[in-house]
Amino acid sequence: MDTVGVEFLSQTQEGQLYKYTNVVKGWQHRWFILDPREGTLSYFLSENDTKLQPRGFIFLESAVVSPSDEDSNTFSVNSWNGECYKLRAVDARARQDWVNRLRATAEYHSQFLCLKKNVQKYSKTDNVYDFCPSGVKRSLANARQYLSQAENNFIDMARVIEKLPSQGPRLRNTDPDLLIIKATSQSMMCALENCYKILQHSSIEQPIIRTYSFLNSKPSSSSMHSKRKMHTTNS
Repeated sequence: MDTVGVEFLSQTQEGQLYKYTNVVKGWQHRWFILDPREGTLSYFLSENDTKLQPRGFIFLESAVVSPSDEDSNTFSVNSWNGECYKLRAVDARARQDWVNRLRATAEYHSQFLCLKKNVQKYSKTDNVYDFCPSGVKRSLANARQYLSQAENNFIDMARVIEKLPSQGPRLRNTDPDLLIIKATSQSMMCALENCYKILQHSSIEQPIIRTYSFLNSKPSSSSMHSKRKMHTTNS
């Protein structure tokens, strides 16, 4: 991986965008974070919620990012699994910046499919590099979706507790049992998130590193001749 690739992976982008939602039937402010390393675009209710689980996310591998003809601020992100985000930036310049970065991330992660095919041509053990949207990544996407749903339920529960009165004869937001439930739920969500990150690291990042290491290595001429002969025979 060259220097440009390393710098690109380290440059996350975040900011406020309008997101069209069918729940409210209109445009709503959301805080978005583009993570080129993970290849994801996540969104939160506000900037203050970024330490919590995202309200939603989309994988950018093989995604199509399209500026809209409606105006100079709107654009859409369509993922490989059919999910679509309709977004609107504050102005045309901001839209172009988001579109450029999203497209670069999508192209970068889409190249892993080509890398996998190249590795399979010269590797005897294909399952070491078994990295594709229909396999590992789809399973991780499902796991992330369940985590997001659990986090949304936790957020709703916490807000209900916080809205309770602090004084009075009825249930209060300082009730010890409620505080224990809230703290225990938050700890559980942190533990689940850490488990997800471990799975993600072992299932995606390591195969990618091994893929680049393999492609950047320079095998001997005799080794290449043997592999080409094997490939021709298997064809």
